[in-house]
Amino acid sequence: MSTATIRITYEIVTPESAEDGEAAEQGWEDEDGSEYTFREAVKLLEGKEPSSSWFHRGIWYTDHDSDIDYATGAETRQSYHVTASDSFQRRLYAVVTKR
Repeated sequence: MSTATIRITYEIVTPESAEDGEAAEQGWEDEDGSEYTFREAVKLLEGKEPSSSWFHRGIWYTDHDSDIDYATGAETRQSYHVTASDSFQRRLYAVVTKR
């Protein structure tokens, strides 16, 4: 059975950093990544936005909506970076994007 390693990054944008067009903070949430079967990867990435409107190796997926801290106005968004065989990634892209 084929699996994928999915690593997770995060980005926090505050009202102040948004004025400068930059993130206040960004980095790895899970730099080593975790192993996922195809079904687990689909479940994890459902509703995420791909980094491109066409498939290519190295594509990543980002949360559609940010988590908002209403006290500070900070918005946190996660991105998911998939390492897997080409066929696994193509199938995953097709299912997640419904293409």
